[in-house]
Amino acid sequence: MNKKVWLILLLAAGILLSYSTMSFHDGMFGYYGNQRGWYFGKMMGGGGGMMGGYSGQYSIVDDKTAEADKSSSLSNAAVDKTNNTVAYSGKNVKIVMLAGPESGDEKFVVGGLVNPTLKISKGVNVILEMINEDEGMPHGVVVTETPPPDADMAMMQVNLYPGALVRPVPRAKDGKYPKNEAFFKADQSGTYYYLCQYPGHAEEGMYGKFIIE
Repeated sequence: MNKKVWLILLLAAGILLSYSTMSFHDGMFGYYGNQRGWYFGKMMGGGGGMMGGYSGQYSIVDDKTAEADKSSSLSNAAVDKTNNTVAYSGKNVKIVMLAGPESGDEKFVVGGLVNPTLKISKGVNVILEMINEDEGMPHGVVVTETPPPDADMAMMQVNLYPGALVRPVPRAKDGKYPKNEAFFKADQSGTYYYLCQYPGHAEEGMYGKFIIE
């Protein structure tokens, strides 16, 4: 085998090795280290319309279950329509986000409000649940220190809040809604942002503030 063939084989092996050290999350090409993520805003084909497909770790709910989840999550929440704010109390908080419902196309809806500011107390245990009611697009959600990017950015860099990552799920179909959850403790106070990490969605306005105080 000549040197040229050996060189090609070594190059191919190097590429495969470098890919094996990275993670393919939820249809995006992303690497996580120290709660940092890089998402490339380019459609690349494959499962769910993106490279890598979905994690497979999600469930399917109907209208009745989605409504029950939403209602129960607001039992310890104050919904302020005037200031577009939902404030939660208690040591255990469940936040249910509807992604892309009829009342908020390409937006998040929480407590009937579109992209509201969410407020919780430091130290509480959080279940962050996202139900995708959008029949046209997949969605996910992350909580990050970094404000949503400008519309012309080709790549989005986010500093993830530890554990606050709801992996993207497929679009809804025939009244069946994919649902996914994240569990984390709100032990870092500050002003953060929740946003859809699917390429282009945060840039188009699918985000809101997340305040821990």
